[in-house]
Amino acid sequence: MLPLPTLRMDRYAGLLGIAATFASVLAMAQTTNVPGVTPTPVQLVDITASTGIHFTHLSSQEAKYIVESMSGGVALIDFDGDGWPDIYFTNAPSVAMAKAGAVAKSALYRNNHDGTFTDVAEQAGVAAPCWAMGAAVGDYNNDGLPDLAVS
Repeated sequence: MLPLPTLRMDRYAGLLGIAATFASVLAMAQTTNVPGVTPTPVQLVDITASTGIHFTHLSSQEAKYIVESMSGGVALIDFDGDGWPDIYFTNAPSVAMAKAGAVAKSALYRNNHDGTFTDVAEQAGVAAPCWAMGAAVGDYNNDGLPDLAVS
């Protein structure tokens, strides 16, 4: 299992700051009328494919059992201590998959610092931790390193 070094909140604060600024600009653009300026529509572009994140969450709203219809979890964690947020997605099999012994893979995407990510869940030992429905990050054992709790 890969070590979980100290979490640098400045990287997360930057992401949150960008998101907050973007939300403020969107709100202003939608409510501000400037004479002589024609408002242009805001367009969001899905760049997921170019990031290297290729994750499919198994869930079904029509499923008979609650464990099949519940949504999965996601957590941001700097698991490798490089100061950049990495992403962990949880996953769980359907009841039929579990009966057949099939596993639904979770994913841990290491941030490559260039807008792309690499799945390292197998190497980190977190690809199939349990019937994973949620995740949280904190320093559980008070060693100064972030711990990943998967529920």
